[in-house]
Amino acid sequence: MKSRVSALDLAAVVADLQRAVGMRLQNVYDINQKTYLLKFAKPEHKELVVVESGIRMHATEFEREKQVQPSGFAMKLRKHLRQRRLTGLRQLGRDRVVVLDFGGNVLPELNYHLVCEFYAAGNVILIDGNFTILSVLRVVKVNDEDEYRVGSTLQSVAQFTPTPPKEWTPETLGDLIDKHPKDQAKRLLSSHSEFPAAIIEHALLSVGLRGSTKLTRADTEKALAALRAAEDLATTTTSFRGYLISDSASQLHVDLQPVPLAQYQTPSYTVTEFDSFNAAADAYFSSLESQRAAQRQRAADDAARAKLAAIQREQLLRVDALEAAQRAAERRARLVEIHADLVGAAIAVVNSALAAGMDWVDLGELVKVETARGNPVAAAITKLDLGVNSIYLRLRDPDAREAGSADGDETESESDEDEDAEDRAASRAVRATRRAHRKALDPYVTVPIDLAQSAMANARALYASKKQSAAKQAKTLAVADRAMLSAQAKIQQDLAAAAKPASAPMLAKLRKPMWFEKFHWFITSENYLVLGGKDMHQNETLVKRYLRPGDVYVHADLHGAPSVIVKNLGAKSDNESGPGQGWPEIPPSTLAQAGTMALCQSRAWDSKIVTSAWWVWWHQVSKTAPTGEYVSTGSFIIRGRKNMLPPAQLVYGLGILFKVDDESVARHVGERGRGRRAAVEADAAGAGEKEGDEEAMEEQDGDVPADGDADRERGAEDALIAEADAQPEADEDEDEEEEEPASGAAPSSLVAQLQQLMLDDDDEEEDEYDEEEDDEDAAQDDGQDEDSQRDGDAAVGEQLADPADQVDDDASAQPPAATDEPEADQPAKKGGRISRAERRRMKKGGTSATDLDADANDNSRPATPPSPPPAPKGKAKGKGKQSDPKPAPPPVPQAAPNVRGKKGKLKKLKAKYADQDDEDRQLAQEVLKSHQGPQPKGKKEKKKAAKAAQQAEIQRLREEQRAKEAAEAAETGAVDQPPRGKPWAKPDPAEGAAEDEEDEEDAAQAVAEGAAATVAELMDSLTGQPHIDDGVVSAIAVCAPYAALQQYKYKVKLTPGSMKKGKASKLCVQLFLKAAAESAGPAKGPATDEVKRARAAADREASLVKAIPDAEWNTTMKAQVKVYAPQLAEVQRSGKKKGGK
Repeated sequence: MKSRVSALDLAAVVADLQRAVGMRLQNVYDINQKTYLLKFAKPEHKELVVVESGIRMHATEFEREKQVQPSGFAMKLRKHLRQRRLTGLRQLGRDRVVVLDFGGNVLPELNYHLVCEFYAAGNVILIDGNFTILSVLRVVKVNDEDEYRVGSTLQSVAQFTPTPPKEWTPETLGDLIDKHPKDQAKRLLSSHSEFPAAIIEHALLSVGLRGSTKLTRADTEKALAALRAAEDLATTTTSFRGYLISDSASQLHVDLQPVPLAQYQTPSYTVTEFDSFNAAADAYFSSLESQRAAQRQRAADDAARAKLAAIQREQLLRVDALEAAQRAAERRARLVEIHADLVGAAIAVVNSALAAGMDWVDLGELVKVETARGNPVAAAITKLDLGVNSIYLRLRDPDAREAGSADGDETESESDEDEDAEDRAASRAVRATRRAHRKALDPYVTVPIDLAQSAMANARALYASKKQSAAKQAKTLAVADRAMLSAQAKIQQDLAAAAKPASAPMLAKLRKPMWFEKFHWFITSENYLVLGGKDMHQNETLVKRYLRPGDVYVHADLHGAPSVIVKNLGAKSDNESGPGQGWPEIPPSTLAQAGTMALCQSRAWDSKIVTSAWWVWWHQVSKTAPTGEYVSTGSFIIRGRKNMLPPAQLVYGLGILFKVDDESVARHVGERGRGRRAAVEADAAGAGEKEGDEEAMEEQDGDVPADGDADRERGAEDALIAEADAQPEADEDEDEEEEEPASGAAPSSLVAQLQQLMLDDDDEEEDEYDEEEDDEDAAQDDGQDEDSQRDGDAAVGEQLADPADQVDDDASAQPPAATDEPEADQPAKKGGRISRAERRRMKKGGTSATDLDADANDNSRPATPPSPPPAPKGKAKGKGKQSDPKPAPPPVPQAAPNVRGKKGKLKKLKAKYADQDDEDRQLAQEVLKSHQGPQPKGKKEKKKAAKAAQQAEIQRLREEQRAKEAAEAAETGAVDQPPRGKPWAKPDPAEGAAEDEEDEEDAAQAVAEGAAATVAELMDSLTGQPHIDDGVVSAIAVCAPYAALQQYKYKVKLTPGSMKKGKASKLCVQLFLKAAAESAGPAKGPATDEVKRARAAADREASLVKAIPDAEWNTTMKAQVKVYAPQLAEVQRSGKKKGGK
């Protein structure tokens, strides 16, 4: 099994990773002390490269756990290499050394190289352009004088010269074979050449030799041909692929090669081909990591099971020891009773001797003498323990057999090995007790006797000892049972958790983000994709690249509100009449959800403001400003009528979308029910017809129209105006009549139904805007820069025209001048409505209604204040027509006031330096340094000045190099003049930045067009309700209006609150995991096939939820929220208990 890459493998890796050249190194992560992850990126593309010192280097698609705190070496790499462009990637000759070049500057001090060594123990070294070591992963001592340390020069790279391949001759190869006659062919040739054993074996097979063959002098020519074949394979191969070799029986990976090898073309091996060697290496080494993780898991399982078995064995031994002690005490007490006369005689003899003052040693000698004489009392005494006033008597058990002793000795000798094996796990006291238990079969038993008590008293003491052992055994059994059950439950729980497939794999494949995940996004309940910008630059990108014909633009007049677009997935009809120009209308519920997004992503969330958003068609959004005005980044001009949405509650939600595989997509096509739209339209149309019939009946009975109610709500300050408001608007334009049907008629479309839900009609709202226009303009002008820097408002143009004077959407595209002049046969505002704002202006400034109409005809004013300041409040505009806003005239420079005495001083200076020429003046300035201006003060200012001087020096060197190369090219005439004055030198990344940006812009535009075309297919593979038989690939967190998450399996409700992103995200993960556990059903009970599938699906969903990285949670989750979900209090209590422990 291959454990590290070879030189040929590195050549394949370097050739494949050339696609990363030109990318910038975004960050460096350390997986462990030897493994580092390099993250390269460019727009719309990302590349992750794993570098393990001495082992491997390849691109990866798997996500690995990173260290919480980066190491010092990783911090050093980040300091020097982060955000630098990778300008080169090369292998040093045929060595196992790869060099990554960063910089491409003229000054070598600004260039950096990362040297990765993959031989021996390996190393990773950071050097500058002068090959001076800046940081090293492992300090290596090359020889007595040279070592790899910070500050020294890396000579292996600075003075690298390719080593020519070794020349083999029949004589040298024959001598080598003679010196190693017992070595196998592949081992002999690989150890004395630069080729690995697998390549040598392949070359040997190509000439008819086996790798295990022992070479002789007769095989010299074939061995030489094999070496030449290996040389050709290493030098001539330029296109590499990946070949992963697995054992057919065990399905374990055994080798990885960039070229197909002959020894693996057998049924014993399975060869999997990859398009690139990096993909094969990623699969191979990642599987090795997973196998190691599985081995660690199995080792943990074995250790847990061994621990459980040891606890069980220890408990059994303790109980056995207590039972043996009881049996021994009972037997001794019985023997004392049987031999009471002998025990009493022994007690009397010893006590009489002690009473006579006999020495303890003499007493022992006396016992031995009497035993030799055959005294039965002395023969029974085995030991005198006079220090504790006791003796030991050897009493015979009459119930035991004579052969018992021999049998016991034989049994004891036969079981010595088993005893030793078991006793190693038991304590010393338990081993002694077990030995006493095994000796219980001996017919002679040694009994301790207390000299201060009689024989019967000693028997009673032994019976009392038995009772104590029984009580201790009962307590031990009670405690042991509880301890055993607790330990068994804990170990079984750990084993069950370890056995789950969710926790087994250590590596998770990286999910490729979808193109719209860089914006605020969600999918509505009717399967429409809604996108919103996160800042002013994203607002600009969203409208320029992704707003297509048929789409709808949604916005709210609030600080921080994003530009929101709804992608219209319907097909265009042939009838292009109406504001939608043939595109199908967006359902009201989708528009309402998009409006909720625009409000919740604005300052309304923090301020808890309930207001309304509005929407327009795509053709009403423009970036062209009127003459004399400008539109800032993220701001747009709205032309025509804005359609107001109902006020939306600030109720958001967080849900989980699951991406399913291609086989499972068919189950979820139409899941979000775009077909329900037809039923909704039919119901709404039926309700509108019924309401229209009722209103018609009321009008026939002489009731007041609906407009009269609105007029009474506004108040009737003037009787004539109230009467005019109550009259039907008979003299409105025909286009207005088509846009707003009479109250007695049924709504003509869903958009008309939605418009009828507005609390205030457009006329009153626009008039109120007119009233506050001057004050708001002044405030917005002061805060314009702050708004654009902080939240990137997508400020949108306001429509100031009165609905009675507006044209329809088709006519709104015409220039405003077409509606400037009022018609001759139509008196200004006679018989029409006059709002309260107009009435106040007329009373305050004496302005007529005609002037107000002229002001309203300009329907192209941006919502953000234009660059020219607004006119003062007291000034009225011209009557009868409205002219385009003109830029303010440039200020006329005023002459500086004369300063007394200045002219005379200048005259004296002129006379003083009349004889000084230009050269003398320059020398004087050099001495006085008066021409250099103020010098920088402080460390920061001096650092900035030094950096500016360095940049100027770089620019000067570049100019000199260009001029020199241009002169050489002009002399030789071998190279044509470069187009547009470009030098012949290698283009610098900084010089081509503008062209790169243009290319990136074109590429991004093409990507946007292709992504928008495939959005429908992509959304069908995303579901909030996974089926138990679905092949779920990944989980995606999405923040959306709660109305769009009603059908999601995993969801929580969010409202404005004080909880931060991180805490809210962790709480939501706990809620989702609890919901997954409940969906799996109870752990106990019959495990049918349906229950097993449900549990497997729940475990898979929970593992995918846990696999969502923290960065995605932080990007998706809203800040300052309050979470609502079922069983929220229980989850919070469980979290507090775990934290307390």
